[in-house]
Amino acid sequence: MSTQYSGRSAAAITLLVAAGFMLAAVEPDPPSSEKPGWEWTSPRDRPIAVLRGHGGPVRSVAFSPDGSRIVSGSADKTIRLWDVASGDELAVFRGHEHIVWGIAFSPDGSRIASASWDKTVRLWDAATGDELAVLRGHEFKVNSVAFSPDGSRIVSGSNDATIRLWDASIENAPADRRLGILRGHKGQVLSVAFSADGSRIASGSVDNTVRLWDAAGGRERAVLLGHENPIWSVAFSPDGSRIASGSKDN
Repeated sequence: MSTQYSGRSAAAITLLVAAGFMLAAVEPDPPSSEKPGWEWTSPRDRPIAVLRGHGGPVRSVAFSPDGSRIVSGSADKTIRLWDVASGDELAVFRGHEHIVWGIAFSPDGSRIASASWDKTVRLWDAATGDELAVLRGHEFKVNSVAFSPDGSRIVSGSNDATIRLWDASIENAPADRRLGILRGHKGQVLSVAFSADGSRIASGSVDNTVRLWDAAGGRERAVLLGHENPIWSVAFSPDGSRIASGSKDN
């Protein structure tokens, strides 16, 4: 299924059905006359639902591991949690002072990590909306965030050209959650991802490279060349043997 975009900024979340799977995507701004809430449509030829409510473009969405909730991050500086079955807004998380550009659920669904252009990564309780930690250290906008498969670490990528690792624990959390800084990119880091076994990190950057890192020691294992423009997205295959990357070079 394809969706045509008008070029306006995105301020809604669309649920799609593709090959039997439900996908969440952002959609252009609704007309001002339309009210927030779900709009249910046919699952065959149109999105099955459109969730409206954010006051600005929606920059990132993620499903909870059990598929029952969606979390969204927006230019309105908020994070919103939604019930997939009913479309109810379960919570609004406030605290960021700039656009929320990246969002991720922990593997057990109990926590949410967010990346913002206010230079912080924040950790939230997914059940209560409580802010559990503000992770400071990046010197410029933070674009991307991901949990390790065991949920113990968070990785973030920033316009300061660094990748940073953080302790994501709740009980007996250290006062300083900084675990390491990965340096090597020559420009903003737009996307980060953990491999399924948690041993490696992939990153994409405006320096037109994908880089592969050792998650334990921070060693740069490979520089993957070929793209001619910034790389917006990276992902590992489930078995960790391959990396997919998406770039502005089309």
